[in-house]
Amino acid sequence: SYYSEIGQYQKAIERYQENLALNENSPKRYFTILNNLGNVYIEIGDFEEAVNTHLRALRSAESSGDVEREATSLLNVAGAYEHLNKHEEALEFSKKAFELARIHELQIVKMQSAFQVAEVYLALENNDLALAYGDSVMSVAKKLQTEFGMNKAREVQAKAILNQGKQIEALQLIRQSKAYYQENKNDYQFIVQALIEASLLETMNFNSQAEEVALQILPLAVHRDQKDQIWKIYCLLASVQEKLGKLNSSYDNYKKFKLYQDSVVSIEKNAAIERMAVEYETEKKEAEIASLSQQAEIQTLKIRQRNQAIIIGIIGFIVVIIILYFLNSQRNAVRQKQQMELEQRFLRSQLNPHFISNALVSVQSSLLENDIKAAENYLATFSRLMREMLENSREEQIPIEDELAMVADYLEINKKR
Repeated sequence: SYYSEIGQYQKAIERYQENLALNENSPKRYFTILNNLGNVYIEIGDFEEAVNTHLRALRSAESSGDVEREATSLLNVAGAYEHLNKHEEALEFSKKAFELARIHELQIVKMQSAFQVAEVYLALENNDLALAYGDSVMSVAKKLQTEFGMNKAREVQAKAILNQGKQIEALQLIRQSKAYYQENKNDYQFIVQALIEASLLETMNFNSQAEEVALQILPLAVHRDQKDQIWKIYCLLASVQEKLGKLNSSYDNYKKFKLYQDSVVSIEKNAAIERMAVEYETEKKEAEIASLSQQAEIQTLKIRQRNQAIIIGIIGFIVVIIILYFLNSQRNAVRQKQQMELEQRFLRSQLNPHFISNALVSVQSSLLENDIKAAENYLATFSRLMREMLENSREEQIPIEDELAMVADYLEINKKR
């Protein structure tokens, strides 16, 4: 909690996560830690993680059977969904919280959930139902005698009557809410109300006052690292300063607005804000801003083209190396094949001189012994072997059965000899 209060949100998240592991067997503390952690995620603008964390707290409350914790968790989940502009989900969970609080007479949760329902109806542009739930907020707040609750009711009233076109009355209520949060050192809500005030002043063409309010809250929002508000402040400053003719300042704040945009909003918000940014850019009237934008685009294009050329060159070099390696491998393979064929042909053409001499001596011996038939068989086998050796030596490849026949004749001669 300490780190969260001084704006060191990352350290706060780390400590809360450590405590979650240590308090899994303590339902009440585990629930409290999850709620606090979810609120920190809202502070830094990570609304998806805030939804997930508050849903975990809701499951913990449901399993413990604690109705008040369950109602509180329902309300927190609704608030996180509303930050994501998921109004239907926010309305579902906030109404469940309101009904649970009404049945079990949980006055504080009833007041908070009525405010949340009213906020959703405002987002859905249903001002009548928003005012009805705002009256519920005021009724419970007066019963509990809480200035905070009455201030929340005024916020609902301000937004509803602003939607009805009553700008002056809405501005008075917004300034009352802003003063209340400033007095009670609630920086986040103070910034939110001040931003609403500045936006309304711009709508009413009080651009200098709108700029003054935005510049007043910007350092505080930066100090608190409230990214979800910082980008809105920069966007508003860019708009009002353009109207005031402060084009350099307008362009600087527009760039800062773009810088914060992607780190804050969800996918759905990104699309809407991108359209707003494009519209804002097309409405630029001064040549200086248009020129700067064009130069930036040209520079980006040059860098992209240079990078593409480098990548293409590297790919081309690699392709050439691969082709050369492939060709060289093919040449080596052909050379090895040719060498092998030569060796095989040479081996086929070889016949041991000692073997020939011994074979002829064996024929001679058979003749001297008048064994004419053995001599004929021996000469027939020997002549067939010689013919096979000479014929096969002329070929690069021969069938394996011819090779086997030749070897068989060779072995037959040796055996007879």
